[in-house]
Amino acid sequence: VTEWGMSERVGPLTYGGQAHEVFLGRDFVQHKEYSESTAVIIDEEIRKIIETAYDGARDLLSENNEALHAVATALLTREVLDGEELAVLVEGRELPELKPSDDDPGGKSPGKPDAEGEPERTAQEPSAHVPALDEGQPAEG
Repeated sequence: VTEWGMSERVGPLTYGGQAHEVFLGRDFVQHKEYSESTAVIIDEEIRKIIETAYDGARDLLSENNEALHAVATALLTREVLDGEELAVLVEGRELPELKPSDDDPGGKSPGKPDAEGEPERTAQEPSAHVPALDEGQPAEG
């Protein structure tokens, strides 16, 4: 908002300059060259951008909650998904079962590389619980 003009209300102006001062490395100091009322407007615009992005991300995750959990569950067992596998999960289909490695009958470690040098996909036990997306809780932190 203050440097790139990302607000129609504030406009395409730069507010405050950056001075590069060296003190135990390099610190970037922002000099305030605008009034307190302008600072309030800038803060409001920054808050609006952040809240809009947060709401959009929350809506996207809520709308795609089933796909989110399918991907999380698959990652717990496979650790890595390629683009095709991700597309299968997002479309609501199930991935084929992984076969255990010959060296690891319990299926706890990744397989050996195949002829093309890619590791053979093997099953692994889930290592964590996938928490539900609770729409009523505010973000922590």
